[in-house]
Amino acid sequence: MNIPTRKIQSLGARRGFTLIEMMLVVTIIAILAGLTLAAMSGVNQRAARDRTRGEIAAISDALESYRQQMGIYPTNMGTNIMYTNISGYLVSAKFDTNTAGAILDPYGRPYVYRIPGLTNKASFDVLSYGGDGLSGNVIYAPDDIGNW
Repeated sequence: MNIPTRKIQSLGARRGFTLIEMMLVVTIIAILAGLTLAAMSGVNQRAARDRTRGEIAAISDALESYRQQMGIYPTNMGTNIMYTNISGYLVSAKFDTNTAGAILDPYGRPYVYRIPGLTNKASFDVLSYGGDGLSGNVIYAPDDIGNW
């Protein structure tokens, strides 16, 4: 009498992945990608703020050098800082400019120059309106970055 024998498939011999396993892997990858993108967004914002602070410091130093040589701060720039007016006083700094020659912040908008300043009443204010591009009416908005 022959007893039928069944071949028992071992776990190592099966082929492919089940649908649940694939969905689990895709879900884990999506979660990791979301966490990475969220972390990178904060890094980019901090980098733009830090670059803005550095550029404002370089512009402020150039304006102080201008005042030391000329006796007054430049008054012929209007509200935007014009590269051609202070280029001789900028020490090895590279700035983005628009077609009119205004120095642009990392957000793509011209830096603002006020003389006398709202914050520095005895001298000048150099500022960027930050990521949102909005300013306050009488005082500066909390996200504005300036030489104060």
